[in-house]
Amino acid sequence: MNNNSLFIVIEGLDGSGKTTISRQLVSCLETVFSKKVKQTFEPHDASCAGLFIRQVLEKKILQFSPETLTYAFAANRLDHCDREINPWLEKADHILICDRYYLSSLVYQSSKNHPFEYVMQVNQFARKPDLILFFNVSNEVCYQRMLHRNKPQELFEKDLSETRSKYFSAIDFLRTKRDENIVEIDANGTLQEVFDQVIEQLILLKKESWNEAQCLQLRSYKIQPENTFEITNNVSNNLENILNSFPHAPSPDIIHAHFTNLKHTDQAIIFLKILGQQGYHPGAKFARLPAQAFELTYNLPGGIVLQGGALILDSPLQYGTILESISVIEKMIHFLFVYVPGNPEAVNQYYERDLIQFSNGLNAIFPNIKIITEADIVNTLFKLTN
Repeated sequence: MNNNSLFIVIEGLDGSGKTTISRQLVSCLETVFSKKVKQTFEPHDASCAGLFIRQVLEKKILQFSPETLTYAFAANRLDHCDREINPWLEKADHILICDRYYLSSLVYQSSKNHPFEYVMQVNQFARKPDLILFFNVSNEVCYQRMLHRNKPQELFEKDLSETRSKYFSAIDFLRTKRDENIVEIDANGTLQEVFDQVIEQLILLKKESWNEAQCLQLRSYKIQPENTFEITNNVSNNLENILNSFPHAPSPDIIHAHFTNLKHTDQAIIFLKILGQQGYHPGAKFARLPAQAFELTYNLPGGIVLQGGALILDSPLQYGTILESISVIEKMIHFLFVYVPGNPEAVNQYYERDLIQFSNGLNAIFPNIKIITEADIVNTLFKLTN
């Protein structure tokens, strides 16, 4: 049964801007469709074989067979579909944006001995997207954008001309053999120019469902700067002033409306103050992280002090952002609270624990992670005000 859901996949060379546009697209669509939009990605760290795939891509695992990696990606994708993609799209009028999907498997897992047909046979149970957008961009632009990441090169980030040629072959295969809806996007321009092309393709696809006012609102959206918010380490005060801003005995709906209308900076400060009230003592701000984070300490009986952190994201980003942030920290930590804004239903709550190397050279098991959503904060504020 067609419930008017929409499954969009964004594909492209490394450095094509697809991840940035994916995040912006979710922000734009949420202005019109509220809590019915979700962003995801592949390989999906939280799904089956996610940890193995990440370790291969980061060259931590060097001995593996092409067959193993192909089946790992297929298992990861099927689990991703079963637990995240399909349940979300079963809801009426819901939208899901996925950064990479099986077109990438055709490009990176196919070979002379394992042609496109073989790879798609392995992925035969993966949900078919409504639209695949391929971001085509020059090698020069790709390399320049990858340089700005300040991250080690992953396994497949090389030979861009050969990879682009293989993408076009795979696109032709999917169009011919599976009647896939694939559109090429010129991604050499500014982010706004690329974004505007994407919006026009979505409007063209949904012209029978989206009204004129919705289309106008989407077309008028302007790219928002990322990671621009800044908070200071002024979190030692109690919650009294914040709680006094609410009416007497407010309902959860009133608190939620009040909280979601706050600036992201103010939401982050409330998150830190709640942790402080629960006995987690905020300390210095961690430096040089891709997201804002503060040290936390928690005192146990017997003078034992646990070291942790509070990480503040500005969107429901990939697990890699959390991983990258922790790896930059110059000390080992036991626990990590992560505030993720936006729709709680769009937030992953489960992760595999990896062995991680901190910037001081020490190795340790990935710290325990507790994801804090808007709903968690609203529930806490409701208890404090009633």
